Amino acid sequence: MPLGPFDFQGQVTFSSGILKIDIAHFLAQDTKFSGHMVLNLPSRALIADIKGQQLSVADFLIADSATQTDGVSAEVSSVAVAADDGRLIPDMALPMVLLQKHFLPEFADAEITIDLAMVKADPLLFKNVKAKIKADDLGAEIDVDNANWGLGGKISGQFSFKVGKQPEFISDFRVLTTPISTFQSIIPAINRLNGTVNAELKGVTSGQGLRALASNFTGKSSFSLYDGYVHLPDEAGAVLALIAPTILEEGLLILKCVELQSDFTKGVDDSFDGVVLSQALSAYGGGRIDLRQEQLGMRYLLELAVLGAPMGLPLGVEGSFVAPKFDPNFESLISGKVANPVPVPNGKRSACHDEVATKLSGKYEGMPSFFSLDALGNLKGLEGLGSGMGTIQEKLKENLSAGQTDQIEKAGKSLLGGLLGN
Repeated sequence: MPLGPFDFQGQVTFSSGILKIDIAHFLAQDTKFSGHMVLNLPSRALIADIKGQQLSVADFLIADSATQTDGVSAEVSSVAVAADDGRLIPDMALPMVLLQKHFLPEFADAEITIDLAMVKADPLLFKNVKAKIKADDLGAEIDVDNANWGLGGKISGQFSFKVGKQPEFISDFRVLTTPISTFQSIIPAINRLNGTVNAELKGVTSGQGLRALASNFTGKSSFSLYDGYVHLPDEAGAVLALIAPTILEEGLLILKCVELQSDFTKGVDDSFDGVVLSQALSAYGGGRIDLRQEQLGMRYLLELAVLGAPMGLPLGVEGSFVAPKFDPNFESLISGKVANPVPVPNGKRSACHDEVATKLSGKYEGMPSFFSLDALGNLKGLEGLGSGMGTIQEKLKENLSAGQTDQIEKAGKSLLGGLLGN
């Protein structure tokens, strides 16, 4: 029953230890539904069929008074804190109901069918929810046939948990055609991204909060972003527009597809696989991803058109999720040769993998023809490329002297750092 006041209208009958409740109208603070319930008192079993306008999980959960301030629940407060602590995975505490010894009174069980126009579980809101919940004193299993999420997204799959001091979770869950903006309320760091997301999470984990669940996760996950873009910092967008203008559209880095696939053991994957395809950019590679420490250790190869010519740029990506460090191999870019190739992704794993593998050329031109020097050590060959070309020239001229390609590399790293907002 809800913790606060509620209004019930319906018919109740009792016979041979069986209580039948026909709900014509049930109204709590943020909940309104109708339905039918059968409670078998001797066996302590509940079968229910709930349908109607709305159900708010908060109406039925015990709030943690120690962390409640001005009517804001512990769950909402933890999300607000997570936005400012410098990490990507928010420090969101689990609802107190999951940390209890028993989910339902001991030896009781329930089977509930839901068909609701709206379900609120702050900060999340789901519409057109069709699901079945089976629960007992140990936990529950939730089978979601359909739930609309955000602006057109859908979720489906199975999810089960066992309550206790360290709740355990098993997931076989899918997120389909969901705008990535839907996730901004729980992951603020993605505010520069846009596009449509598909994701799948299949595995087991345990913990008292979202970070612990990520750290202990063992299983497979996949993430894809289609028809999206990255809103680059202004200076980075201006520079990229000069050297590779076909990548951008109205100042945005257009992403045709991004596909990331992982196989985790206790929050760590040593064989992370990812591909990126833009209008004039193909990138593939992988490496290590550590959800416990939020650290990356990966190698990528970027193929792109710089000033109209095909270029290959090996790129190391290391450091934290929030502020990764990029280590481009400009010696390879300058020479047009990739000495230590990155393994080509398996094109059969997804449509994006397949398209990236098809577009790879593996044959590149060297950079000296574009950033060559005259007898006085000045850059030449860049005339007539627009007034903004001075930005690139100044970056490349810094500490530059004739015949010193290492200085071109240094200047290029400085350029890439500005490009990526570092």
